[in-house]
Amino acid sequence: VVAARDEMRRRADELQDKFDAVQPEHEDLFARYSEVIEQIDAIKGENRKLSRESENLRASIAQTQREVAEALQQKEAVESAPPTQIAVSDVLISVSVDGASVPLELRPWDTNFDLVVSDWLVAEQKAPNLQDCLVKYLRHLEDTAETFPVRTQAKLQELHEQFAN
Repeated sequence: VVAARDEMRRRADELQDKFDAVQPEHEDLFARYSEVIEQIDAIKGENRKLSRESENLRASIAQTQREVAEALQQKEAVESAPPTQIAVSDVLISVSVDGASVPLELRPWDTNFDLVVSDWLVAEQKAPNLQDCLVKYLRHLEDTAETFPVRTQAKLQELHEQFAN
């Protein structure tokens, strides 16, 4: 019995020695394991943060692409749209002539100054010999205008003196 007890004690002492030898290694491994787990948790948190940031950037890129596409469509629509029509009431040059009931007016589509002046002279019952000087005066106004419309007043006698042959 004593021999068995001594054998058990010896066996227990051996196991205690082995345990004491392994214990510091075990504590070191557990400490490293804990550090690795903390690093993994930090990496997972960073990964979630980067995933959210990535999604936000993707959404921002998609929004910007939609805005660019919309801007291109608007640009194409503007470029392909027919030019806006000038309203009938638009006047480039309007000359209020003393003694006339309506002004002598030149509109954007009036390319024949002679016809415009001729029609005005007939409507105002003015002498046809004023035709040339009035055409020259309209051309002078068109050539010297800095902006349109031009609105001015004139006396037929002064126009005839200044723009007659």
